[in-house]
Amino acid sequence: MPSLVFSHCQIGYPGKILIENFNLRVSKGSLVHFRGTNGSGKSTLLRTVLGLQRLLKGRIENTFNKNSFVPQASAIDSQFPISLEDFVRLGVPLHFQPETLRLSEVLHELGIFESRRNLFGNSSGGERQRAMLARAIISDPDLLVLDEPTAGIDRTARIRVLDIINKIRGAGTTILMTSHDSIAGLKVDQAIDIRN
Repeated sequence: MPSLVFSHCQIGYPGKILIENFNLRVSKGSLVHFRGTNGSGKSTLLRTVLGLQRLLKGRIENTFNKNSFVPQASAIDSQFPISLEDFVRLGVPLHFQPETLRLSEVLHELGIFESRRNLFGNSSGGERQRAMLARAIISDPDLLVLDEPTAGIDRTARIRVLDIINKIRGAGTTILMTSHDSIAGLKVDQAIDIRN
């Protein structure tokens, strides 16, 4: 059974340790919520899991086959001239056929089918966040990594995004997620406070 195991991990950057002696076992189908302030190391932890950031010490064993990542909304250039639909299509693996049916399914599921032709930059924060989530889930990942998926969106969009996350988790996808604080309505297996 796939899992993710952190053993005595030191996470950060050369010369700046953010998280020390971190140990955790994440089982298939669980949702782990990392909470903490800006600069505490939450995003760095996620990037380290995905191999985008070098682990300083320790070991991370990730036996999930398909990992997918939703970065913070601020990491995406909102002025890039691309429709919501084409943005989501970027997450479709080249070997995935027929992509049109799955694309339509995911756009409907996330409530952005009607606005799919709108430019990413002209869409609301909630629509952009749901498009980023759609791009990540269209390939049916085993592990979904979400960096502050509810930041900068209004209450209505936040509720919708959390419902989608709970549904994805209910379907058996393992989720790692960060935020600044607790999130009401999120079905969490483990909540971990990150402090540096």
